[in-house]
Amino acid sequence: MLALKPNYKVDVHHGSLSKDIRINTEKKLKAGELKAVVCTSSLELGIDIGDVEFVVQYMSPKQVTKLIQRIGRSGHMIGGKSRGCIIAAWPDDVLEAAAIAKFASKGVLETPKIHENPLDVLAHQVIGLILDYRKTSFDDLYRIVTRAWPYRNLSQNKFGNVIKQLEKSHFIWRDGDIIKRRKSRVFKYYYENLSMITDVKHYDVIDFIQRGKIGTLDQEFIARNGKPGQEFIMHGQNWRILRINDEKGFVQVEPVYQSFGAIPSWEGEVIPVPFDIAQTVGKIRGKIAETIAHNQDITPIFEGFSLDRTASDNVVNIIRRQLKANYTVPTDNRVLIESFEKYVILHCCFGNLVNEALGKMLASTLSSRFSASIGTRVDPYRIAFIMPFYVDPELVREELVKLRPEKVKAILANSLSVTSLFTWRLWNVAKRFGIVNRNATFQTSRGRMLVKIFHETPIYKETMREIFIEKFDLNNVQKVLNMTRSGEIEVQANRKSGNYSPLAFPILDRIASQDILRPVVPTQPIIELIKERLDNEEVRLVCVFNGDYQGVIKVRALKEIIKCPKCSSTLIAVTYPNNTKLINIVKKKNRPTKLTHKEEKAWLNAWKSASLVQNYGKRAIVTMAARGIGPNSAVRILHTYYRSENDFYLDIIKAERNYARTRMFWRNS
Repeated sequence: MLALKPNYKVDVHHGSLSKDIRINTEKKLKAGELKAVVCTSSLELGIDIGDVEFVVQYMSPKQVTKLIQRIGRSGHMIGGKSRGCIIAAWPDDVLEAAAIAKFASKGVLETPKIHENPLDVLAHQVIGLILDYRKTSFDDLYRIVTRAWPYRNLSQNKFGNVIKQLEKSHFIWRDGDIIKRRKSRVFKYYYENLSMITDVKHYDVIDFIQRGKIGTLDQEFIARNGKPGQEFIMHGQNWRILRINDEKGFVQVEPVYQSFGAIPSWEGEVIPVPFDIAQTVGKIRGKIAETIAHNQDITPIFEGFSLDRTASDNVVNIIRRQLKANYTVPTDNRVLIESFEKYVILHCCFGNLVNEALGKMLASTLSSRFSASIGTRVDPYRIAFIMPFYVDPELVREELVKLRPEKVKAILANSLSVTSLFTWRLWNVAKRFGIVNRNATFQTSRGRMLVKIFHETPIYKETMREIFIEKFDLNNVQKVLNMTRSGEIEVQANRKSGNYSPLAFPILDRIASQDILRPVVPTQPIIELIKERLDNEEVRLVCVFNGDYQGVIKVRALKEIIKCPKCSSTLIAVTYPNNTKLINIVKKKNRPTKLTHKEEKAWLNAWKSASLVQNYGKRAIVTMAARGIGPNSAVRILHTYYRSENDFYLDIIKAERNYARTRMFWRNS
């Protein structure tokens, strides 16, 4: 906007901005001083905002309630009329947005999910009641609790298990049927846990190419999605995680080509598409495919949907391309399974929560079948399996058809217990039970230890309950499996080899190596960045011939031929700036004095480094100034013939990337 019209009165509102900036934007909007605000859902407008005339929703809002809440920010006054539009980004997004808009116009909203029998909340409320009454009986507590609607069906057995857990935690003690509070920790536990909102710390995100901080990721994002290879969006750029350091609290990343499926770095924006919306998208796909097959007019299909011609044409074109490539079009009652390289794509229009469950169940059964770990990625219309080798889609079809609806919870519970999602959730449930200190920092290893310790306790069961209700749609999973077994949903396995179908691209774009699908990020800008960074790196030079010189200098200040300024020797070792011990080791060697094993190792490393500098001059120092490239790695790079200087720097980038990915496995890291 500002590029087109610099004086246009526009502001930005986002949860990552400071409170003062957000409040200032809200005040100017209320006062009618702004023409536009670019915002996320962090801007919650009330009835007192009457100056918003139009809302532009970029990409599908994912749910009907979200669309109504956001478009409803306009004309928010008595007698006012809300007006807005959705700008969709790709064919799935177009149909999804159209389906949501139609549901909204008919007043069909998602049914809210109610948490029943949350055990962590129950534990806190029991302590509150005991603090009020000082002492009370088990039966009286149970009677009070079950008067609350969410606990109306709570069994005495579950209630008793929570009481036992609180007793083990030394918050209460029982004298027969009478329950009393302990004085030591009970007040601290109760008042520290008045809020059920999880406290999270933040990780610094470091660009490994420029070595600079580009932002932060919250702890929950890292716990759920933090693994090497995961792509996410930050500041409009896509990044891939290389390494995570829990102790120091940073994530090392590299820039990658923009893709459809990279996860937003603000976790609150990841909203699941419901089953009914995804089914509607599948149904429209089917009608379009059938109309194309019979060479009929497509226009009537879009009647009742608020789509412009460009949007509908994009949808029709992708369906035409799918059919032209001799692939079936997946619909609301047709599942397509295809393979490409080591990936299996299961096209299923069932929404995020059903697909998440199906993906985990199938990954579990396939892992058992092949005795190998299998990764999954999910969107509302696809499940992708990352296999260790090529797998015939017919085998996946067999496993899908064999899944039994009555086994859904058991299979999911078994597969969930080893996931990072479960570990993170249990850690926070344990906090709300007072087992983990409120200020304790999450670490994966500690979380996994808690999973083992509290297996089958109320803490474990509450974690499982939360995930089942928030992350899966079990009723529709069972419905889908019943329809699959009865044949109401057709499952086709396409053995076509060589290429992927057009409808598979959005999810393959998330998981496949970029050079398989299309070129990676344009290399020239990255090469210029790496050159600039290495030129600005400081290195320590040490004369290993006489040990009479050491100095710290920027790479850009070096001459092509490196010599000692005191003795003119060309045996100059390069090391990191803070390595002040090397000069003493060199002097000790030259006296000569016997070196320790560790010193001998450092000396040999310095000698190799000096030999490379003697032979290759400044080019050797440039190479070893890079992150994680020592003499051994530098030998390979310096001995390689490169057609251009760009290829030389690209090889350095690859070596740095490999170091970032494997450093955690090094003994001396």
